[in-house]
Amino acid sequence: MLGASGRRILHALADGETNPARLAALGDKWLRASRAELTDALSGAVQPLHRQVLALYLARLELIESQVT
Repeated sequence: MLGASGRRILHALADGETNPARLAALGDKWLRASRAELTDALSGAVQPLHRQVLALYLARLELIESQVT
């Protein structure tokens, strides 16, 4: 989930995207999971608090990565 596709999907989730098909479309075509599998995996209910925590973790991860670089 920390590759380019995973990051795009996680950022979209944190930004409020709720459509599983649109989220799955953010995945690269060479992922092991098919679009149908991604859509199924991304069809759960995400609460506002989950989005806030995810956004905080993503910001923290980006900070750590920039510090390492």
